[in-house]
Amino acid sequence: MQQIEIELAKQAEPAEGLMDLLNALQSKGCKLGIVTLNTKENAWITLEALGIEEYFEEYFVMGRSCTEPKPSPEAVQKMMQEWDSDLDDTLVIGDFLYDLQMGRNAGTATIHVDPSSEFEWPEMADIQCSSLKELQSLLV
Repeated sequence: MQQIEIELAKQAEPAEGLMDLLNALQSKGCKLGIVTLNTKENAWITLEALGIEEYFEEYFVMGRSCTEPKPSPEAVQKMMQEWDSDLDDTLVIGDFLYDLQMGRNAGTATIHVDPSSEFEWPEMADIQCSSLKELQSLLV
């Protein structure tokens, strides 16, 4: 199973608008983290395949063995503590219910990115958008 996950991670391709969004967030001084149900190793393989590993510090890429899994708020709380960030300065962006629940459980604002525009969990998201380009226009 791990080998299959690694091979899939190596094949990752960036979503349209990803680089522009990351550059814009970096230029604004935003701190970025990733919480995944995958392993940390596979997350790094994915970041490298996408060519975006430079945007993330290793500690703030949290895989399934780093903290309690989503929807637990533990990973978000750890990041906030390390960044000395408060709830008003933190948001969780995700494409699945567990991401949004994690943000809600941590007490942060949440943004649901859903390219299908179906937005299945409207009660879990403060903001909904259908693309990274739209997300960028909302954030920066």
